[in-house]
Amino acid sequence: MYAERKRKRFQKEEVTFDEASRQAFLNSYKGNKKKKGKSTRESRTNKRRRRMDRRKELLGRMDG
Repeated sequence: MYAERKRKRFQKEEVTFDEASRQAFLNSYKGNKKKKGKSTRESRTNKRRRRMDRRKELLGRMDG
């Protein structure tokens, strides 16, 4: 993984971090992982579909 390689490179150069900044450094690479879940396009179409359903329901209620 990228973070692992980065960490090794820093170990070679013998850069000493104090514990807090070391954690911050390692955590900065954790954010780069791809988030698993629905693709944005999928959720967008679902949102649109829900909106249409709601609109139809309201119109139907008004007619009745």
